[in-house]
Amino acid sequence: RQIIARYPKARSALLPMLHLVQSEEGYVSPEGIALCAEELGLIGSYVFVQNSPVPVADILAMVNLDMVGRMRDNRLILFAGGTVERFRRIVDSVEKASSDSLRLSWKPAYAENSDLLPFDDRHVPVIAPFTDFHSDYHRAGDVVERINFVGMEKVVDLTERVIRALAGLFVERVNDRVQLAVATLGALDCGVDELERRRVAVAHQLGLRGR
Repeated sequence: RQIIARYPKARSALLPMLHLVQSEEGYVSPEGIALCAEELGLIGSYVFVQNSPVPVADILAMVNLDMVGRMRDNRLILFAGGTVERFRRIVDSVEKASSDSLRLSWKPAYAENSDLLPFDDRHVPVIAPFTDFHSDYHRAGDVVERINFVGMEKVVDLTERVIRALAGLFVERVNDRVQLAVATLGALDCGVDELERRRVAVAHQLGLRGR
């Protein structure tokens, strides 16, 4: 982490990190490569983005929960990319509806070397709650007894509220598309029953079954 912190872009630290692995182990081991890749967010989500089952442009947002079990003094870091101001408005809104006041601080997505980076590189809005590093990070001392479950529950509650708000924005966006399609159909010479049938058909195609 100290090596990564020296560079404006985390991935620029790859060669120095591999050099450290070689100096410690005598060669660049597979385990060392895997650790470096994990720290730099080059596995997992990178593969997903390259082989996404849905068009990446259709992904509304990526929410990343990585290291949220060691909250201290109600402090929570939020890494965000893309439409950061939208995330700020959403978080401010859901925070006001919560009884737990968190001490939030915002940081840019590229400052967090985690799975959110490949999504941020593809301009997918990302947000990642983070309870900061601790002395047990990647060590045997990181045991379950040291997890702050109360703090974790607060993180989960905030994240759920944000996701629900994002889902609401998605429904609004799709509904706008439905209304536009309905307005277009309404310009045609058809009866009310036929117009409703077409509205339901458009909604169904856009994934709003039952609406």
